[in-house]
Parts: sequence; structure tokens; C-alpha cells
Amino acid sequence: AMGKRPRACIAKKRSKVSKSNLLEQAATAKDEGKNSRAEELLSEAAGTGTGPVARAAAYELALLLSQLDRHEEADTWLLKLGFRYKLNPAILDGSFLQSGPSCNGLEGVVAAFDNVLPGSLLESLCSAFKPTSSFWQQHCYPTPAFFSYNEPLIKGTFGGAVLIREAAACLHTLAQKTFPAIVGTQQVTSAEWWAHLRPGGSGSGHQLHFDLDEAGLAALADGAKPGHPLVSCVIYLSGCPSSDAAEARMSPTLVTDQDLSDGSKAQNAWLCTPKTNRALLFNGDRLHGVIPTLLNTERQTPPEQEQRVTLMLGLWGSAPEPTCSPAPNFCGNGMGLQLRPNMRFPDQDSKATWTSLLQKTSCSSGDALPPRPAGLRGPLTSVWCPVESKVACEAWPVTHSGSVEFLGRWFPEEPPETLQQMAVDVARKSGKK
Repeated sequence: AMGKRPRACIAKKRSKVSKSNLLEQAATAKDEGKNSRAEELLSEAAGTGTGPVARAAAYELALLLSQLDRHEEADTWLLKLGFRYKLNPAILDGSFLQSGPSCNGLEGVVAAFDNVLPGSLLESLCSAFKPTSSFWQQHCYPTPAFFSYNEPLIKGTFGGAVLIREAAACLHTLAQKTFPAIVGTQQVTSAEWWAHLRPGGSGSGHQLHFDLDEAGLAALADGAKPGHPLVSCVIYLSGCPSSDAAEARMSPTLVTDQDLSDGSKAQNAWLCTPKTNRALLFNGDRLHGVIPTLLNTERQTPPEQEQRVTLMLGLWGSAPEPTCSPAPNFCGNGMGLQLRPNMRFPDQDSKATWTSLLQKTSCSSGDALPPRPAGLRGPLTSVWCPVESKVACEAWPVTHSGSVEFLGRWFPEEPPETLQQMAVDVARKSGKK
């Protein structure tokens, strides 16, 4: 997983205040569902593409137009920015989520289930990660870089997060049945876990990425395949009560069959809508992310925007094991320092008060309902498409001062089959900071 950000698709920027303000105002307008106003502001900020903020605005404008099903206009901006590929338009404009075929996933790749956790365990986890929880406050979430914890699962070992162990046991049972060729070949030795708290509006997306052994990337030999969990899992702790994807307002999770192998390119993709006590399980080396949604208050009354809360677990085996980091030091005011991937759980002497939220057993054995398969939207084929325009369009020249790091990876500049190496390079660079 990559670094966590409150708005996964906003590009990094350095600029003069005036255009910066236009970009921020556009982001606010989009979050409020005022998309026409957002388009006006982004168009003004984009201008002729001079400077990093103008390029960032053009990128955000292309995304907005894609979400509005105005793909030809979006392609014009993408070509100016030098992008040559994009996700299938039906993913970005929401039409596939609304009317695509349903399935139960694909054996060995992806599956989803409802009623995953017993009621008391679900209630305890929802309380531990609620928006006002000290977990978010003491980690200064959202953080500029990715962090996670590691809970040992081998008999006789104990990391301290009781509720995580209980959730991992539920997911392990499902993974054994769903991915026998993966989980059945070796013992699950630990669970890497992390959490997300996202607004329910347009800022709830998360860039396409791979779940990697990020702490071990610095020592990875050039050309070697990085370590990854056997199975990656998303537990939704909030979401639409309806099981109908067309009614869901929260951003869906996208899973593809693109893996970490050299030259791998997605041929199929699936979408999973958030629903409380639903879990999404997928092969731990697959490209995935969260597709940002688009609120439109110009056509509808804005709904109550519930926060999107998710708990992620990566089930690791012994070959390879993850590279673990020491527990973080929490200073007197409870704020976290030196957050890294796969950290040990803070000990009892730590000043982190949030740890107590996960240390009490849920006594959940008596209130469990049998898990049942949850439908996914998919498969969608032709995951990647070329960026094309009927109007001749030249790319803007890029100067050093005008360079921008674009987030999201909805629009790759290079062939999509190079994303795996790009993701490794970015994660490795982030880990050196």
C-alpha cells in the first residue's frame, strides 16, 4: 500500500498563491457537489499549462470531465499533459458500477463476503476506528507516508492487538476456502494491518497501488520481485446498508488481475462497494485502488456523507516474511513519531492510549452469522484504453520548474504494464525519506 492522503487524486504542487487558491477552491466546490463551478475554476487555473499548479489543475479537470462522462474533452487535456493511457471510461464515470454485470469474483484472484465478523467483534472494531477515535488523532492522520502494524499469528506469539487477531482468524478461514492454492501452500504467520478514514465525497479515492513489503524494498536487488502478502483483505466498517451497487454512494474498491510479474497488464477488473461488515479478499500481488466518486448537488439533494472507514489486513506467510519495523515512539502529547510499515505493536509502557481500544477481547463466539458471498461488479475487460482525440493536440512542454507528481495513476504516461516497476520505485523512494 502507498502513502495515505485525504485526497488521492490531487497532484503535488508548488506555485504562486493565486492559482493555488483556484485549485483549492475547485477542490472545495467538487466536494460540495458543485461541479460546474469546479470546472470553471479548474479551467481558469489550467490556462496554458505554464507552471506546476496549472498542470495540476489540468489533471484535475481531466479527471472531473471523465467522471462527468465527457471523455473526449478529458482526452484533450490528457494529451496536453502527455498521458497516453487511461482506465476504462466506464470505471471513472461510474456507469460500470451502475449497470455492469455481477459475479462472485474469480477463483484465486478476488472474492467478497458479507457477515464476515461476529456482531460483538464488529462493534468493537467500529468503536476503535470511529472518526473521533484517538487512533486517528495520535497518529496525526492523514499522514504523509504509509504506516502499518504487524500482529504475529503463530501459536505462542502475541503482538498485543487482540481484536486484530480475532479479525485475522475470521479472514484466514475465508482465505483458506477461497484461495486454497495460495493459503494452503504455507502457514499464515502474521497479519499486517492499517486503516483508512476518508470523507464520503470526492476525496475518498485512493491511488492504484500494490501491497508490498515496503520496509524491505531498500534491500531488494534490482529486478527482484518484491515481497507481498499472500492475501490482502479490506474490511468495511461503514457503507451503504443496501447490497445494490447502484444505490451505493461511497467510493468502490477496484481490483484488477494485473500482478507484479514483468509485463503483466490487467485484462479484467472488479468493483466492490462498501457495506458494513463486508470483506473483500484478493490475491496479495494484484493492482488495486479506490475509485473517487462524484457528488452532484446540482441535480440532487446532497445526502448525509458518512465517513468511509476501512480496516485492511495483509495475511503474510513465511516465504517471504515481511520486514518488520520497531514500535513507534509516542511523545508526551500522544502524537506519533517515525511511523513506518509493519511496525510492532506499542508495549504497555507506551504513551499511546489508543492501544487499549484493540486489547480487549470481543467475546464474539456466540453471535456469529455464517458469511455469505457478496456480489461484485465485473469482470470488466479492456481495463486500460489509449487516450485519443479527434482534434490534433500537442503535449505541453515540461520544464523542471513545471514538473508535477500526479497521484491516482488513473492515467499512466507509460504503458500500463510498467506500473509495477513504477510502484516499487516510488515506494522505495518514499521509504528513504
